[in-house]
Amino acid sequence: MKKTSYFFTIVFLIFFTNSYAQTQVDALRYSQNIYGGTAKSIAMGNSLSAVGADMTNLTVNPAGIAVFKKSQMTFTPTFLVSNTDGTMFENTRKDSRFDVSISNWGIVGAFPGVGLWKQISFGFTYNKTNDFTQQFSVDGKNNIGSMIDFFVYNDNNSYVGTAGDIDRASKFREDLAYETYIVNYDEDNLEYYSHVTDANLYGETQRKIVTRRGGSGEYDFTFGGNLNNILYLGGTMGITSVRYIQTSKYTESNFTEVDVEGVRMDPENFAFNEDLTTRGTGFNFKFGMLFTPVSFIRLGGAIHSSSFYSMHDTFETSMESKFYTPDVNNDYDYYWSSDPNSFDWRLRTPFRANAGIAFVLDSYEIGSLYTLPMTFSADYEYVDFSRAKLDANPDDYDFVNENIAIANSYQAVQNLHFGAEISFGIISVRGGYQIYGSPYKGDAAFENATVGYSGGIGFNGKHVFLDLAYSAMQNNEKFYLYDAQANFPNDPMGSVYAPEPVADLKHINYFATMTLGVRF
Repeated sequence: MKKTSYFFTIVFLIFFTNSYAQTQVDALRYSQNIYGGTAKSIAMGNSLSAVGADMTNLTVNPAGIAVFKKSQMTFTPTFLVSNTDGTMFENTRKDSRFDVSISNWGIVGAFPGVGLWKQISFGFTYNKTNDFTQQFSVDGKNNIGSMIDFFVYNDNNSYVGTAGDIDRASKFREDLAYETYIVNYDEDNLEYYSHVTDANLYGETQRKIVTRRGGSGEYDFTFGGNLNNILYLGGTMGITSVRYIQTSKYTESNFTEVDVEGVRMDPENFAFNEDLTTRGTGFNFKFGMLFTPVSFIRLGGAIHSSSFYSMHDTFETSMESKFYTPDVNNDYDYYWSSDPNSFDWRLRTPFRANAGIAFVLDSYEIGSLYTLPMTFSADYEYVDFSRAKLDANPDDYDFVNENIAIANSYQAVQNLHFGAEISFGIISVRGGYQIYGSPYKGDAAFENATVGYSGGIGFNGKHVFLDLAYSAMQNNEKFYLYDAQANFPNDPMGSVYAPEPVADLKHINYFATMTLGVRF
């Protein structure tokens, strides 16, 4: 086996060097909030927008800070077990990953007010807004196609610097396939090819293993006031942070034999490795109110500005291949890696709004009996993911196609949160349910939704309290094996080759959370 020409290697490197691209998938990932926070908030389904007096309020409805009667400090660690079932070609694989992180910490100072302002409160807190921890694997036998088809199609359908200006081939993908002899160049016909693709002989085992780590969170500076114990107002400036790390290994092996003039030309196997790290910071603003028309009813609502992120990506790839037939140097194995790529970009997440109602019932005398103090709460949140926007320095990239893909792929959603608490003196028992609508255009309101169930218990002392919560969050994901759909949503694989394989992922995350708090 021998390269046809060093000339074409040089041409390939000059013209096919587009960098790793951010896609609509990135915009959605960093725009979604699956709130963490305190154990009480988690146990009650994150439904405290109208209840108030919880550190999570500073992220959801800042007016809740004005409900605190005393100053308070909290610290909340959480333990996560992330389980994923991945199904492809009727094969199911089960994977798990564990993580320990900080879901919340913070301090609120509550001070006497003046006149109708009964109380003034200041707070600084951190609340986790999403956890990206996952690990999954999918595999199966593909009789009709290969990722090699994707390489060949991209190589032969890139027109950089011409009127078409379609830049499909990448130095992080197709360059590696060329250098490891998975794809070759035909000088006579001036096109790229693969013996596997030309022979239309597949039957290989495809496997992909993906590990995701990191999360997003928010540092909130909040100010609020209590107006005559009827109207509570609050505002927050939030500093957002993101850390996302994804590593993946994709392999193909056990191809159907491809014989060319008595020589076996199909690869014994090849592997494609990707490593992505994204870090970012941003800011947003929030304003909230909480109104008590009667003593046992609270109405709350808040608006959240977009979060304005500055992101930094580092990305690199490598590929290795092994053949049955050696080349003229008696080599069977080949390896090539990209240079690490760094890219700075920006994201504007969508505007958000939420509203809530809570019934806060004290103990009432009924004959010779007394009812238990109880709280019932419900929250509604609106966010339109189609309004997320990617951006960068115009000299680097304009993201026009990616922003069109965002608008065409996503939709507005409604998220619902419900919670209840019953107090038995110093012990409180809690439960919650939450459902996040599907962001994918075409899905019905709660089709393919993310659903959460939770419960917990609280121990309430005069100066110290301890809250425990256990919750489960479940969602489904369509996972495209080659990332063709994400990178080229209008034309993933062309019309000649078999469609990109799609795996069905079922994610279930279990959280055990504890909040230790001090009042002073």
